[in-house]
Amino acid sequence: MSTSTRHGSEPLRPPRLVPEVHTDFGELMIPFYDEELDVAQNHEHKDVIFYAGEMLRSVTVMAELWFHADNPIWYWDYQLGEQKVFYADLAISRAENPKAVTANDLLLVVEVVTTWHKAKMEKDTVRQRELNRRNLVPEFLLFFPDMDDDRILQWYFLDRQGRYILRQPVDGRYLSQSIPGLAIMPLPRESWEPGRKCRFFYKGTPLLPREDEHEARVEAERRAYHQLHQSEMAIAREQQARMAAQEEARAAVERARKAEEDAELTKKAASEANEAALREIEALERRLAEREG
Repeated sequence: MSTSTRHGSEPLRPPRLVPEVHTDFGELMIPFYDEELDVAQNHEHKDVIFYAGEMLRSVTVMAELWFHADNPIWYWDYQLGEQKVFYADLAISRAENPKAVTANDLLLVVEVVTTWHKAKMEKDTVRQRELNRRNLVPEFLLFFPDMDDDRILQWYFLDRQGRYILRQPVDGRYLSQSIPGLAIMPLPRESWEPGRKCRFFYKGTPLLPREDEHEARVEAERRAYHQLHQSEMAIAREQQARMAAQEEARAAVERARKAEEDAELTKKAASEANEAALREIEALERRLAEREG
């Protein structure tokens, strides 16, 4: 990215941030709790954090990046003019030291919008977006967790003028530029589940939560067992049919042999009867000759 292009009067150059090891984890150390506004996450927020966090964590493992969830990150605070710690709900970075991550290391920041609290929603959608834009974070993603909210996500990409541009899906999927292979597909309302209004992909492969992977593995094992059982049954039926055919062949051979034996006996009996008849005729002729003599 060019460092001479300007957005308004601001030079487009990364802030000079010192990657110091983080020691400030908040006074209360309650995950995803906004101490400034005294706002904790609700169930809808938590469901998205668990699901999206698990999906993005698996991407960082495959892409050899770092995953951050409500961890301190060094930013340049343009209002105070100093380096300061801010927190992102979820983030992916290429930091050399994940314990000293700065905005310069970030590739993607995710905020799950607290729509039920006006000030917190304004912070998530406006202040956090502007903070990340001014620190030149390449991508900023908003998730809308409420099931009665038609919105699913808004994905912003930093352009060459330092502006966040709201991108639209390509063929039904949002494609990351800074993390090649990462894609998110919004789901139709009838497919929504708590925390899951979209589906994650990495390099074309759908990503599944651990419990879904377990269910898919169990189902695959069940299908494999069923197929094995069906194969074994088919083999058994084939063996039975082959044994029956062999038995029928042996019976046929036995019947043929018996028929041949019966035919031979019949032939022998007929021959003996014929010989006996001839002997009777000869005996009768002798008796007649003796009477005439």
